[in-house]
Amino acid sequence: MAFDARKLKKFCQAEIRRFAKDHQDEVFYAFAIDAALLCLNSEREYKKTVKQYRERWDYGRRPIDRWDDLSPWDLQDADQILTYAEEDDGLD
Repeated sequence: MAFDARKLKKFCQAEIRRFAKDHQDEVFYAFAIDAALLCLNSEREYKKTVKQYRERWDYGRRPIDRWDDLSPWDLQDADQILTYAEEDDGLD
């Protein structure tokens, strides 16, 4: 099946209109096509996301004195980093 740019444009226009109608009290920030997803966002939600990322960054870089101070998030992040190192760098 060939890619249909007109169909994509119509779909995006309809979804952006729906988003604007559902979020009339917000300022539209952006939309992006990511694989099979149409992602839409408002400035309010963007600011919330940035705040969450900053808090998680600060939390992840706090001093840790004991193993018991590690949270499930810390362990998940460490496990993911080790998995990447194993796959990409040949860590054994």
